[in-house]
Amino acid sequence: MTDSTPGPEGDMSSEASKGSIEHDGSHDSVKLSFLPTEMIIKIMEQMTPKDVSNFVLANKRLFAIFKGNEVSMMVTILQNLPELEIMLYLYTATEMEMKPGYMLHPRTISFNPECEGGKRVYLIRANVAFREGKLICPEKITFNFDNILDLWKLTKVVDWWAEVYPSLRWRDHPEDRRCLRTGEEVRLRKAITRWWLYACYFHSVFWRDIQAPKKWQQDKRLHHIRILSTTEICELEDLWGVMYDTVSKDLCSSPERVRDGAWSGVELVPWGEDARRHNNIVNTYLKLDPHMLQFFLLRCPLRRKADMIKAVSGCQRDFTLDRETLSLSIATVLQERMMLKPHGVNIIPRIGIIDEDRASQEECEPWSNDAWTTGKPPLTQQQINAFPFEPTKRVARGDNGTEPSHPY
Repeated sequence: MTDSTPGPEGDMSSEASKGSIEHDGSHDSVKLSFLPTEMIIKIMEQMTPKDVSNFVLANKRLFAIFKGNEVSMMVTILQNLPELEIMLYLYTATEMEMKPGYMLHPRTISFNPECEGGKRVYLIRANVAFREGKLICPEKITFNFDNILDLWKLTKVVDWWAEVYPSLRWRDHPEDRRCLRTGEEVRLRKAITRWWLYACYFHSVFWRDIQAPKKWQQDKRLHHIRILSTTEICELEDLWGVMYDTVSKDLCSSPERVRDGAWSGVELVPWGEDARRHNNIVNTYLKLDPHMLQFFLLRCPLRRKADMIKAVSGCQRDFTLDRETLSLSIATVLQERMMLKPHGVNIIPRIGIIDEDRASQEECEPWSNDAWTTGKPPLTQQQINAFPFEPTKRVARGDNGTEPSHPY
């Protein structure tokens, strides 16, 4: 993590106010400034928010072009992002969706550039549906420019994770590290935003169920996973493995002086007396969403253990109440999928984010179109009752890494 540098986190106006654009860029940026304005706009529209933020600060003309077309360009760039729909659900998430039947209620979200004299732009448009004897009307939401700016800043967090992901994925083999291919980045960005959406609802302040998810139940947590294809679930599981390793080594370990015979030196020592407790600690800190985890990884890597525990525990209510449940939900739904597969199908092929971590396209194809769009198993209650009874279990309590006090 130490070799990664975050991009600008504010909006364009705040960056300009710091005088960043007073310095002309390199010779390349000078050459770019001679391109026609229309071509420069097209180039910018193919970038991510973080890349555009850096690009326009290289040259005064580039910045002026961006500011002159700010609204339309920002909307176009956001529309080009593969994770936009998930991000819109994240941005408009409310506690009302915790009511039965309301989780991830369909939305129609539009942007109305009132002061720009432009036409209404639909960012996501859901149709009226008829499900289980009920008419489902999408919620209609209208964004203003402030909402677009907020969304722009959120997507920069996804940009940051996409940028540092190769260093995390190839941490133990840096000689193999490379940039992500287009398809890999699309999978990654969607998986990151799915993680963020799940964390918003179930690891934050909205709702905390102390019971672990069970197969075939109408569980809001399982709803988030069931609406994904098995391919998407496996990609999310793959990301979660990398995040576990990241939290374990970059957040829940501290530099300490160790001695081995005559040798002594400073090494990263995992929190907890043993591997089991360290696992419990990591699974507690994995409740941090991508934005919060980014914050602590960037700003607190050199803090003392006690200070880190205090900072993280203080940012979330009832931090030690439970551990993360995303891995439980993923495992539960994958078990459901396997139980409904035809006889003779007993394994899911390797499906990771990186191409090298995936089986052939032919092997993966059958697992790409099996999402349960209603968030419920495609079974009758009678079929569900035929499965063996599964006892209720409590989500394990969290552990923030505080060392137990020993009475003297």
